Parts: sequence; C-alpha cells; structure tokens
Amino acid sequence: MRKSDIPSIAAKNRIVLRIIEALLQSRNVLVLGHRNSDEDCIASMVAISLLVKKLNRNVSILLTEQIHERFHYLLNICRYNAIHVIPDCSEGADEIDTICVVDTPKPEMLQICEGAKKLLASPRVRVIEFDHHLAADSAYIAPRETALVTTASSTCELIGFLALKMRCLRDRFEEIDGEDLFSRNFVLAVLTGIVGDSKMGKFIKSHRERWFYKLFSSRFSRMLSEKTHQTSSNLSSMEEIFKEITRLSQLEERCFKYFMKYRQSRGCIAYTVLDEEMTSPLPEETDIDLFVATARSVADALAEESGCLGMVAYHDPPEVSDLIQFRIRRSHSFQNFDLREILSAAGIENGGGHEGAIGFRIPKKEIPDIREYCSHLTDIIIGLFSSRQGKIK
Repeated sequence: MRKSDIPSIAAKNRIVLRIIEALLQSRNVLVLGHRNSDEDCIASMVAISLLVKKLNRNVSILLTEQIHERFHYLLNICRYNAIHVIPDCSEGADEIDTICVVDTPKPEMLQICEGAKKLLASPRVRVIEFDHHLAADSAYIAPRETALVTTASSTCELIGFLALKMRCLRDRFEEIDGEDLFSRNFVLAVLTGIVGDSKMGKFIKSHRERWFYKLFSSRFSRMLSEKTHQTSSNLSSMEEIFKEITRLSQLEERCFKYFMKYRQSRGCIAYTVLDEEMTSPLPEETDIDLFVATARSVADALAEESGCLGMVAYHDPPEVSDLIQFRIRRSHSFQNFDLREILSAAGIENGGGHEGAIGFRIPKKEIPDIREYCSHLTDIIIGLFSSRQGKIK
C-alpha cells in the first residue's frame, strides 16, 4: 500500500503503543535502513538501537555498504553501547525475532542481505517501521499497525516522539521504569537526523511541520547542551552537529567542483547533467558512496543558487547498476510546490521522497540521450510551475 499520513492523534498513539509492546516482546532486534544512507537514516538506525538497548534487548544494525567518514561518530556510539554493526545477518538469523526498518520509502530501497530478506518474509518475525516519506511510489514495509509513518521533518523526529511517549508511559510498562531513555548519545543521534535532513529547518514547508521541528529541535538541543561537559570537545549544539555533517573532505570538494563545473540553468531550474563518459572517471578516483553523497550536496547547492530548484543527473557505473540517477531539491525559499508532483507528471514509477526533495532512477536503455531527456523533464517542470503561477517561465 502507498504510504499515507496517520489520520488522527488517537491513531498515532495506538500505533506507538503497539510498537512499544512489540519491542518489549522482542529479544533480538535487527535494524535496517536504505541504500546510500544519509544523515537521517544512519542517525535513525543508531537512535532506535539505543532505545532497544535501554530495554535490555540485543540489537544489531545491518550495514552492507561503507558509510561516509563524517558519520563515524555515530558508529562510535554503537561501539560504546554494545550495538553490533554487521555486514550480513545470515549467522544468528534464527535468533532474530524483530526487525526495525527506518527512513526507507519502499522495500526496493532497503540496504539488505539475503538473510534479512528471508527474515522479512517470515511470519514469526515482527516488523516495525519508522518513516516520514509519504505518497509518490512509497510503500509500507511493516504492517500498518506497527508503522509509525507520518509527516515529520525527519525519521529521527518520529523516534524522538516515541522516546517521549515511552517516558510518559513508564508506569504502564514496568520494563522501562527508571531507565534514562534520553542519554547524551541518544539525544545526539536524534538531533543529527533532525538538523541533517531538514538542513537546520530550511526545507520545511508547512506550519505544522515547522512547529514540530522547532519543538523537537529546541528540546533535544537543550538536552544535549545539559548533558555535555562544558570543557569537553564533544558536539554540544545543533550548529556544531550541522557543521560536522556538512564538512567536505578534500575528495568531496574535488568531486563537488567537478559537478559544479558543468552546471547550467533554464528558467527557475539550475542543474548538472553528467553523461556516461563524464561520470565514469569519478567513481574510480572517488568512493561511490562519497560520490552519491556529493551529488546530494550539489543538488542542494544548485537549489539555493537558483532560488527555486536544483537537479543532478548522472549514470551509475556499470558495476553498480544499469540506471541513470536523478535528484531534485527545492530551495528553502521556494515552498509552495510539492516536488512529488513531478514524478506523476513525468510518469516516473521508480522514485520517491518528500515534498522538498525527490530521487528517481531510470534504466539507461530507456534514455538514449540524457541531455535530451533532461530538456524534456525541465519542460514538464516549467509547465507545472507555469500552470500554478503563470509568471514563471
């Protein structure tokens, strides 16, 4: 089923209760995220794992891909808290009774191994889901009764909400009574996802989302400051976290400049298109995960440069896939358009995201000329804008 917002506060509270009950019934939990994990995905995996540890359950995070060095402080949290980070779950799979899936729009985007696929299909394994990606071609991975899938600034915001509910329900659930759910590491992980996915709140559209963003970010930022020793060099504020996760390495900077060298614009859209010949040298000198992360940063930069939309298109290396990847990001000052409308208008099926950012992929054989396709796509986007505003051309 396509993901949709939870219709009421009462329904949201019922889902939270069922998730808490499912976690309390578990003994061994596996946490899954999506491929090419970003800030919110990694931070969500760590945050939910810390909550599971507070319930004295065993927990492992499945990471089949290397993650960027700027997220290593999150992996260090796992090491300090006896959270296992594993590349494969085949060994010990029989002991896993619960799977938590975070920040993943649909099953096809999961970072997964064969053992985890079998576990997801097993009727004996509980599946819990946390996600803020709705509509487009999104799809539930967990049953809806244990899927906290709703509008939010980030998936970490939803996990922060779960923790606050758990604290309020201590008297009802004896196993969480007396536990300090809000450790410094948990607060740090939640804040990483909140500020990273929304770029410090820049890409939030609705008043409701902004209200919740301010509520959660200010509350958790205050907690982090209180729990960090003033003389230490540890991250202690939202600003410091944001600076850390947006820091570019030398390789990233070279990759970033390569993308930006080929930028162009048309009307309200700034974009970079790399054909197969232009893309192929980069992954050889730059790690592919770093390349993908940089493409996201470029889309963000182009959006701010244009004041409207930024788009990046590039070929995956042949050893990675036979797809052409696209990412479109909305400027923080342009908030009156839901980017997911582009997917339906262009007839794109393999894609998704949220109203401020979308990604999609198309087989190379379906696009003989990437520049011609991008010209057609920008025609569609400008047509959508023109029908809404008339003056944008």
